[in-house]
Amino acid sequence: MYLLFIILILAVCTDLKTFRIPNQIILTGYFTGFFYQLFHQLYDYLMYSQQKTETIALLGRVFWYPLAAFLIMLLLLPLFRFKVIGGGDVKLFSVCAMFTGFTSAISIILYALFTGAAISIFILAFRQIIKPRGKNHLIHFSIPILIGAAFHFMLGNEIWMC
Repeated sequence: MYLLFIILILAVCTDLKTFRIPNQIILTGYFTGFFYQLFHQLYDYLMYSQQKTETIALLGRVFWYPLAAFLIMLLLLPLFRFKVIGGGDVKLFSVCAMFTGFTSAISIILYALFTGAAISIFILAFRQIIKPRGKNHLIHFSIPILIGAAFHFMLGNEIWMC
C-alpha cells in the first residue's frame, strides 16, 4: 500500500502546483495497482491455496479490482457532472479502488468527504476573520483523498459503524 501513498502524494504535489492531476499519474496508479493485485493474488494463490485448480477464482479476484475502479468512477460521475469534485479527483478515487477494492474505496471516499467538509468549514471560518482579496479559495480535493486513505488504513472500515 506504500505505492498507493506515493501516487497520492505525487497527485497532491502536482494538484497544489498546477490545479490538475495529470493523467500520467493516474495511469501509473492504474498499472501499479493492477500489477500489485496480480502479484498479491498470485502469491496468495501459490502459498495458501489447498487445491491448485482454483485458477478461475484467481482470475476473478485479479479482475475484480479494475471492475471496482470502473464502478467507483460510475458512482462518482454525478459529483463530477455537478462540479462538486474534479475529474482528476474521480480518477484518483478509482486508483484507490484499484489498490484496495470496492468497499475500501467507499470507505476512503467517505473519509475524504468528511475531511473535505472539515477543511471547508475551517476555510469559511478563516474567511470571516481575514477577508481574502481577489482570488477564490478552492479546495484541492486530492488532499482530503490522501487524508481519507490514511484514515482508512489507520481505522479500517470503522466509518461504516457510524
